[in-house]
Amino acid sequence: MKSKRVYPDVWLNGEPGCQLLKVHSKGTDKGQMQKIASDSDFGRDIRPEKGCSFLHIITLGCGEKYGPNTRADYFNKEACDFVLPHPKGSVKVLKLAGGLKEYHPTFMKYAAVYRNHENSRKKGKKYGEVIDQRYNDIMDRGELIVKVPDSEWLASLEKLASGQQISWSMGCGVPEDYCSYCGNAAPDRKQICSHIRRQPLQIDTDGHQIFAINDRPHFHDISEVPRAADRIALTLEKVASDGQAFVADDEGLYLPLHVVKEIGGRLEKERAGLLEKLAQMEKQIPVEVCGASTGLPDIASDDLHSKDLESLMEYPLEDVLLAMSKNQCILGPEDFIRLILRKKDGDIPGLHAMPCALRSMFSDIGPSEEILTDSSYEPKSSGSWGSLDDKVKTLIPELSLADEPVRRRVTIRVVVGPKAGKEKKASSLEPSAEAKVLAKEYAKYQLSFLTYGDNAKFSDRIVLANSTR
Repeated sequence: MKSKRVYPDVWLNGEPGCQLLKVHSKGTDKGQMQKIASDSDFGRDIRPEKGCSFLHIITLGCGEKYGPNTRADYFNKEACDFVLPHPKGSVKVLKLAGGLKEYHPTFMKYAAVYRNHENSRKKGKKYGEVIDQRYNDIMDRGELIVKVPDSEWLASLEKLASGQQISWSMGCGVPEDYCSYCGNAAPDRKQICSHIRRQPLQIDTDGHQIFAINDRPHFHDISEVPRAADRIALTLEKVASDGQAFVADDEGLYLPLHVVKEIGGRLEKERAGLLEKLAQMEKQIPVEVCGASTGLPDIASDDLHSKDLESLMEYPLEDVLLAMSKNQCILGPEDFIRLILRKKDGDIPGLHAMPCALRSMFSDIGPSEEILTDSSYEPKSSGSWGSLDDKVKTLIPELSLADEPVRRRVTIRVVVGPKAGKEKKASSLEPSAEAKVLAKEYAKYQLSFLTYGDNAKFSDRIVLANSTR
C-alpha cells in the first residue's frame, strides 16, 4: 500500500483550479456551472447555507489525455489493457481495473477538507466537507464541490472573490502502483523498480515514457496547501536560518485507518488494527503530565546490565529480536536504542527524555506508510545461534511480558520502591525533537514484537509499560 499527494496544477492548462460558487435557492448557478464544469446540472441539489460557502475544485485528470504529473504519477481513466514495452515479437499487458472513473467517488466515502494534510495526525481538524463529486467525461478530469465555514476560510474566500487562486493537494492511497516500462507492482517504496527510482518521466528511443500507474486510488483528503512560491520561501528561510533544507509538503504521508483496512496488505492491516487498539488504550490510561505519579503498577522491563547489552551486540540485530520475541521478551527503550546504534554507553541526544515521548506515541504517529510497512525490526533468523537463545533465557526475569516475570517485577518494585532516579529523570525532562524520533523507532519495534506469534495479547502491557516508565 502506498500513500501519495497529488497536485492538480498539471491538469489545469491555465484554468482556475478552484472557484467560489454562486448558489441560489434552486441550486448552483447554471450559467456558472456550464462555464466552469461544462454541466449546468452539477451541484443542482445544493442550497444556500448561512455561514457557509461552496467551492468547485478540479482534482486530477486522466493519464490518457494529460499524461503523468511532475511526480511521475499517472492515473488511468478506466479499466483497460496497458501495453508495456517489450522485446520485438512479444507483448506484455497490464490488466488495469477501474481507474479514475471508478475510484474518484471515494472522495465522498473517505475524504474531508483539511489544511496541509493534517488529516490523520493527532487532533487533525476538518475544515469542511465534500458534498459532491463527479468524473467529467468532456474534460477527462475529476471535480469536487466542497462546503467550508466562512469563519474559518475568510482570507481564502476573499482571495477567490478577487480573482486570485488558492492551492490544493489531494491525499490518496493505492494498493500498489505499476511501472509503465516493466510492469513492476510496488506496494511500498522499498519495492519500487530501478526505472521509477532512477528514470522517472524519461522517454526511451521508441517513445515509451516511464511513470507510475495508480490504478485504484482511494482518496481520503483534499487539503488547502501553501502555493509553490510560499513553499519555496519556507525552504529558503529554513536554509538561511540553520543551513538545513527540507521539502515541507513531502514530510510524512498519512492514511486514515479505514482506508488502510480496505486496501492494505495483510501485515499493513494487522499493524493498522494494532495501532488503533494501542491508541485507544493510551487514552484510557489516566496518565498526567510527564513526571506526574500515576498510581499504576510499573511493569516495564528492567534495564540491562552493560555486560548483558554488550553480549547481545555480538549477534545480528534480527536474530536478537527473534530470540527476544520467541521468549516473549521486549527490550526497554534505552536498551533498544543502544542496541541498534551499537553504543553500550555514552550520550545519545534525546535518549533520557524519550520515556515522556512514549506515553502517547501510538496516538501521535498515525498510520503512516513508514510505520505500516517498515520491516527494519522484524524478528528473523540469519543463522543458528544456540548461545543467543541460552543468553536470552537468562534475561526472562528482567524482560519478559509473561505473567510470572511481570508479577515478580511488580512485587519487587512495590516492596523495594521505584528504580533509583526514575522519578527525577522523568519529571525534569520534556520530549525533545530527538526524543520523539527515538520514540518513533521504539514504537516501530514494539509493533513488530506484537505482530510476532501470539504476542498481540501483550498489547495492554506494552501501553502500560510506556505510560509508567
